[in-house]
Amino acid sequence: MHHTRALEPLGIKAGQVSFLATLYRFDGLLSQDELAERLHIDKGTACRALHGLEEAGYIRRECDPNDKRIRRVKLTDKAHTNREAFFNVLRGWNEVLLVGFDEAERSQIMDVVRRLAENAARATVEVDH
Repeated sequence: MHHTRALEPLGIKAGQVSFLATLYRFDGLLSQDELAERLHIDKGTACRALHGLEEAGYIRRECDPNDKRIRRVKLTDKAHTNREAFFNVLRGWNEVLLVGFDEAERSQIMDVVRRLAENAARATVEVDH
């Protein structure tokens, strides 16, 4: 896949993309468990993805100063340095996927994808309760 190969020089694997994209938005605010929950991914899978990002130098996990049982996930300098390159790869992949669609169609597609994601999130919450 285009984006998988394009992310290789950055040391990022396809399974880590959603984690890193979320962390760019919520740097230091989420624990490992909260990140897994937000992405609707089981804790074991999240732990493995975060371990890979930690090994690649993109994140560090730190104990919450108010509760030592909680580990907050924070981006490193390397992550901040590679932010633009990371999002350029994602934008490039979006362009590949949206070739031949005009702006109105692109907007419709993004709306449908957003609604699908909301439905999936809602269904996951309903199953968990």
